[in-house]
Amino acid sequence: MWVFAMVEKFRPCIIVPCFNHSLLFADVAKLLGEMKYPVIVVDDGSNFVEANRLCDICSRYNFVLVRIFPNRGKGYAMQSGFFEAIKRGYTHA
Repeated sequence: MWVFAMVEKFRPCIIVPCFNHSLLFADVAKLLGEMKYPVIVVDDGSNFVEANRLCDICSRYNFVLVRIFPNRGKGYAMQSGFFEAIKRGYTHA
């Protein structure tokens, strides 16, 4: 019974840090969208053009977009993604 209760609470998500890579992320987003897992994308201080593209991609696939400005590094971006995941009730990332 205990194992069943733990499986019931399992809520995974995917966290993707991104810094000025919206064109590369477009292909990845298509694959992630097919996986049907919730996705949190952390924009780590991308420039204006890249940030707008990233916003368009995230809205197309219904991904959560977290913005950090200025760029703080991948570690900070991942940490921000983990905090967002916890806030939204996800148990694994």
